[in-house]
Amino acid sequence: MAWAKKLLSTPKKKGPHQWSRIYAQAALDLDEYPETVSITLQAIRIGDIAITSCPCEVFAETGLEIKKQSPFKNTFTIELANGYGGYLPPRKQHKLGGYETWPAKSSFLEVDAEEKIRKELVSMLESLAK
Repeated sequence: MAWAKKLLSTPKKKGPHQWSRIYAQAALDLDEYPETVSITLQAIRIGDIAITSCPCEVFAETGLEIKKQSPFKNTFTIELANGYGGYLPPRKQHKLGGYETWPAKSSFLEVDAEEKIRKELVSMLESLAK
């Protein structure tokens, strides 16, 4: 927050990146967001096909991991379903950086959100398999 306020306090000052000012403003905006948000997750079974859905922009590795852990022969994930929860980068992607990991209105979930959501979706699939 200190970095964002300092950068934005000088209108002509440039940041280390061309989008620094945009993300500085986003940091200030995010400070007004609620501490927690609820999102809708779904798992649907149609015979031996399973579908999961999430209101986030899911990385391919997450979809593949859900598919790998699914008790169903055929499983796929639909992203951006039932709302918008921002980008969903796995924890290791946060260490690598990239705009999907920068705190912003389009990427406001906690660092461990992908793991929590993935585990919940797999648990929902397991319930459907019983």
